[in-house]
Amino acid sequence: EAPEGFEAAWRRWVDARGEGVLREARKALDGDPAKAESARRDAAALGDADYGKREAASRRLVDLGDAAIPLVQPLLEHEDAEVRARARAVLDRLLEP
Repeated sequence: EAPEGFEAAWRRWVDARGEGVLREARKALDGDPAKAESARRDAAALGDADYGKREAASRRLVDLGDAAIPLVQPLLEHEDAEVRARARAVLDRLLEP
C-alpha cells in the first residue's frame, strides 16, 4: 500500500490535534519574542540562496516542534518551489507519529 499523502496526513493532524496545538504554538512564540523572531528568520531562510543556511533553518524549525507549524504551514503556498518543498519536509517531520 502506498504511503499516506501529505494532504491526508495534514487533515488528519488538524482534525486530531490541530486547533489546540496551533493555539498553543502561537502562545509559545508570543510568550518569547526572541524565540519568535528566531523562528521567523528560520522560516524566511528556507528560501535563502545558501544551501547550508536552508538546511540549518530546516533543522531548527523541526527542533522547534509544533511551535513552528503556524510559521511553516503558510509557506506551502509560497511562490518559490524550494520554499514549498522545504516547508513540506519540515511539516512531514513534525507530523510524524
